[in-house]
Amino acid sequence: MQSAIKKMSRSAMLVLAIGTAYSSSASAARIEQVYGSGFWADSTTATVIAVNQAISICQTNGGTVLFGYQVHSMRFIHPNWFVNVSINCQYS
Repeated sequence: MQSAIKKMSRSAMLVLAIGTAYSSSASAARIEQVYGSGFWADSTTATVIAVNQAISICQTNGGTVLFGYQVHSMRFIHPNWFVNVSINCQYS
């Protein structure tokens, strides 16, 4: 009976150790917002320019781009649109 309990406690410790190692490696990666801006005659193109700028900054600094973007401001300054966006960038 004690042999079975020892095996179970070893298995539990192994699962705990693997879980701890996984969570510590996942927490080592940090996620930051990277901003970009675009200026063009139509808002769609200005948004694409802004997102591409943020992606370039993220990747140039060794990051990985995560899905999605967020528009922070969109202003019409005659005759163009000025768009400011952010993306999530993961650095490991």
